Amino acid sequence: MYRIASILAMSTLLTACAAPDPWDTVAPLRADPAGLPLAADLPLGLGVAENGATLTLRATRSDTGDSLAGAYILAQVPAGTLIAFRVAEADLDALRGLQREIAAWESAAPDATTGTFSIGVSTCAIDGGPDPDSVVSSWASAAATAPLRPIAEDVPVSDWMAAQPADASCP
Repeated sequence: MYRIASILAMSTLLTACAAPDPWDTVAPLRADPAGLPLAADLPLGLGVAENGATLTLRATRSDTGDSLAGAYILAQVPAGTLIAFRVAEADLDALRGLQREIAAWESAAPDATTGTFSIGVSTCAIDGGPDPDSVVSSWASAAATAPLRPIAEDVPVSDWMAAQPADASCP
């Protein structure tokens, strides 16, 4: 069984500039986590490990050296041919609490506060695994009504599998 943890990192400064693009006007670190669309296209023979999808927020303050971080389980939701994810209901309050703390830091020290938003997906082989020449793609959106943007497109499965230990179990 193969485990692939792809950390699909989208870093953002916690300040937003006005522009028509939702990624420019909605900071993922502040967006409502209940409405943040995430999706993946996995080839046949590749599945998502149980509780294998996570969203991680991190923030640091350069003026104090302090940091905040939290990791939250992403639940799978039906989405046609794609695998879609949303923050698990049980994690929404904790995630919103961390977002409030980060927003307070940004208000207190906007030039010293930076943050990252990342998504990790641990995958596993099913029935012998995927064709090594197949590819994986993933997308995210800055808001529930905004279009999905690619995070990783057409990443060879063989590259992902070569980089990870084989310890994930598929549901």
